[in-house]
Amino acid sequence: MIVTYDFKNHIPVIFTKYEAKKNPKMNVFIRDAAQASSAAPIYFDPKSIEGISEALIDGGVIANSPSFYSYLHAKYTLGKPLIRLVSIGTGEKQPKPINSEEVNQVTWIGELGALITSVEQYTHDYLSKQILDKDYYRFQKVMDKPLQLDSYSKDNIDQLIQYGIEITKANEKELTELIQAIVDQWAEKNKMPRCIKQDKKITNGT
Repeated sequence: MIVTYDFKNHIPVIFTKYEAKKNPKMNVFIRDAAQASSAAPIYFDPKSIEGISEALIDGGVIANSPSFYSYLHAKYTLGKPLIRLVSIGTGEKQPKPINSEEVNQVTWIGELGALITSVEQYTHDYLSKQILDKDYYRFQKVMDKPLQLDSYSKDNIDQLIQYGIEITKANEKELTELIQAIVDQWAEKNKMPRCIKQDKKITNGT
């Protein structure tokens, strides 16, 4: 599932294999869907895809964490009875706490961007936990310094890699449980022996 927003017609546009089979015009190249989904206002120009829209923009404006949308699609569109949801964040800088006694219009203007990007994400994270319980995994890195959205400098890439290593180490137990559950599910389906738990630890982010 790749989520974008049609700013010309003011409707969400969601690319999936299901939609591609049902509607030929939705059977687009992955590169075009990805460019549309990442066309963040200010940073990138809107993406035009013939037959769909001339102004597709970043899916984050309606689904900053699209995992909950993917659950709804799998559950109600595809009719999947059992679902394991794994959500991997791209890192976040948490908003500063707001003192209710000091809040004013200037405060809200300064926090508007954080509200837009975080409230929907936290809400969907909460709902996913309530619905799926142990079958929901969320891996997100709280960044000590924000990274530029449109930068591909070596420093930015190196910092992203470091964040990846840190989040892997911090969630070693959950990652091991997740991998074991996936292997066991595959083994049961293919009538193979189940995964044998080992004492080896995840190292170097692998």
